[in-house]
Amino acid sequence: MTITNATKAPQRWFLMDVDSGDIWDFPLNPEVVSESVAVNYSRAAIAGMSHEQLQYSRTGNIKVPLRIILHRDMIARDRNITWAKAQDVMMKFVRFVQSLTVVQKKYLGQIGGSPPSVYLSVPELLEIQAKVTNLGITYDQLDHDYKPIMVTVQVELEEHRESRYYSEDVREFGTRR
Repeated sequence: MTITNATKAPQRWFLMDVDSGDIWDFPLNPEVVSESVAVNYSRAAIAGMSHEQLQYSRTGNIKVPLRIILHRDMIARDRNITWAKAQDVMMKFVRFVQSLTVVQKKYLGQIGGSPPSVYLSVPELLEIQAKVTNLGITYDQLDHDYKPIMVTVQVELEEHRESRYYSEDVREFGTRR
């Protein structure tokens, strides 16, 4: 797992901070990728009818929960680095994901500032711009210096669209926006 500049697209799946261009790519593809979307209807109760009429309101944003497991030994082997450096890489990733949950300093005093958007790419499957809406981090197997040997990051991304998307677009591209 490395952080690189946005001008060089990684071959693996990655998360990118849209504002800064920082990219974290991962040596292993996620075992499971799921997405969900809610379709919202207004329900009209009409007297004497045996059922409710459904009036389309809107389609919600796509939600993508991710479970990312980082293990010191796997990172050290993949990057050919020491265990200590692998632990540093894990903690840099944790700080990177945490930074996606808070407003940047450049928005200080401005109305409308929000945490940065993130771009998720799982090649040939899923590509969306999103916001982090939920984040959980579990530190497992602490060593004698209280540094984790394994970190599990559970993050929920919610699509952040700036333009309308149509049924025909979904049929052609799916969630590859």
